[in-house]
Amino acid sequence: MKKMIAKNELYELEVDIQKNRMYFTPLDVWKSPEDVPDYLTDIKKCANMLKQGFCVLSDITHAVVPSPEVSALLLESQEILKKMGQKKAAIFNKSMILDIHLDNIYEQVDQDQLAMRIFDSTEEAEKWLDE
Repeated sequence: MKKMIAKNELYELEVDIQKNRMYFTPLDVWKSPEDVPDYLTDIKKCANMLKQGFCVLSDITHAVVPSPEVSALLLESQEILKKMGQKKAAIFNKSMILDIHLDNIYEQVDQDQLAMRIFDSTEEAEKWLDE
């Protein structure tokens, strides 16, 4: 069962402790890191509730290609999650432009420690994460 950990006008973060999974949903455009001052703290809070080997499902259907500053923040959050034990990342996305951007971010993350795939539906993403 999902539990809401953080919710504001720009993102939602939930955890499902039984599934050992975090859910991240950006809701609107982040113009700069200052728009989301609690984001990294919220990410850590979620990860601390989960066990090593946890997964993250991101629904980025409302996202746009971020600025370089926001991209750096997202990369920092991914590095934090990896260090805290994330093993898989499933992304629900409908934008080919964002797919290219995501590929660039994940190229900077150690792929040996993190499996990442992009999906056309949350159902497909959940199924893969359950494997």
